[in-house]
Amino acid sequence: MNLSCLSNKRNKNTAAPRTTIYSLLFSLFLAIAVFSCGSAKIESAPLKRPKIENKVSWAGIYIRNTKIGWSKTEVKQMEQNRFRLSEESFMRIGAMGIIQESKINFSADFNEDFNPLAYSFSMITPSMTMTAKGEIKDNVLHMKISTPSGETLREVPIDSNTDLFGLADLKRAAEGYKVGDVFEGKMFEPNILGIVPYKIEVIDSSIVKFGPELKTVFKIRSTIASVEANSLVDADGSLILSEGPMGITMKREPEEIAKDLSNSGNIIDLITAFSLDAGKFVDNPSSIRRAKIQIRGLFESFDNEGVQSISESDSDGNRMVTVDLDSPKPFSGSKEEWLMPTDYVQSDDSRIINKAVEITKGAIDHKEKSKIILDWVHMNMHREPAFTIPSALDVLLSMKGDCNEHSALYCALARAAGIPARTATGIVYLDGRFYYHAWNEVLLDGSWFPVDSTFGEFPAGALRIRFSSGELMDQFKIAGFAGKISVSILEAN
Repeated sequence: MNLSCLSNKRNKNTAAPRTTIYSLLFSLFLAIAVFSCGSAKIESAPLKRPKIENKVSWAGIYIRNTKIGWSKTEVKQMEQNRFRLSEESFMRIGAMGIIQESKINFSADFNEDFNPLAYSFSMITPSMTMTAKGEIKDNVLHMKISTPSGETLREVPIDSNTDLFGLADLKRAAEGYKVGDVFEGKMFEPNILGIVPYKIEVIDSSIVKFGPELKTVFKIRSTIASVEANSLVDADGSLILSEGPMGITMKREPEEIAKDLSNSGNIIDLITAFSLDAGKFVDNPSSIRRAKIQIRGLFESFDNEGVQSISESDSDGNRMVTVDLDSPKPFSGSKEEWLMPTDYVQSDDSRIINKAVEITKGAIDHKEKSKIILDWVHMNMHREPAFTIPSALDVLLSMKGDCNEHSALYCALARAAGIPARTATGIVYLDGRFYYHAWNEVLLDGSWFPVDSTFGEFPAGALRIRFSSGELMDQFKIAGFAGKISVSILEAN
């Protein structure tokens, strides 16, 4: 039995899809980052310079009480007036019966005043290796990013109002926590190589007995973008326990226990673990042109563009979503944003441009080009689960991946062909359940229409809900409610 993301079409006999693995994995990495290495803004330099001490701490990572990995945080002095904060995380996660091991390494060098000096980040998965290294000069982080498609250079402003991931929290802990402190600002987030807002609150403190010792423990609420976690830390900022979104828990453990995954039980399968019961079975979902779906437990705000309309949330988070392919709303914004290249949608690269010209040769309008590009991606991509950051150029070179890779490549080819396009992330119906998924939307005749190169649907069937549209950072939103919502199909015509 074929898995849907590996098959040509959706039908009632397909099993659960290898859909947006990276959307969930990315959200998982970010959720872990919120409470393993949070940030807190320091408004001014202290009168007395805090002491920086070498330390190492370990934690086990759990999802729904099943151990999936470990995390190591270390602070050490490298040389005179140069220190390093490093974070290392390892996870073993299932994806439709295939076990994937992923590793993230992060480090930030800084001086005794906690001013950032250098930065490095790497993500190593079975599907790809990505590294980013850089130094900070004149309040600018100069980075070199390496992926399978080559190296790129990027500059990110790191001024006095922007924290480097993890450093400000380390400084705050060195100066001392105080109940009632609230810190808000923006920070450089290494998973997306971009700037995100954050908020740190010191909620409470208590005296807890650890063996023969009594220690002061602080309760910290950390929010990065829309992802929130509640943590217990000791006076030097080391994690004791944290509970976050997606059922994630981190517990301080000795190294030998933290790294021991032998008794972790069944491997968590991200795709099935976070799928949602649809409430009814619908045959031939790709043919559905109008659907009404009720969502429960969703308080976040979403747009009402294109073929989707979503009602305001009531006090219980209940909303009604209507998807109508025959009644799209006109788009009143600027289309230029959706023609521009980005770090991961390299529509200005000659290899992307040449391929777009090649496969759309002879097409007379945007609609025909959109369909030709979709058919080409659908027929030529080798469908397999991928734990990667979906970069269009890397996908063009490998021609393999799941729905994220399909949508990244389609988006780049469409933009290179002059068609405004974007990636949508949400849930899609299949065989009685909804699964997290990524697809595309193209601007045709003044409205956004869904298209799905993974399933080969043009337009894509209406049994789907878009939670976000845009670039990689927009997928951050999923981590805030994955595992918390439920859905029911009310109509499917």
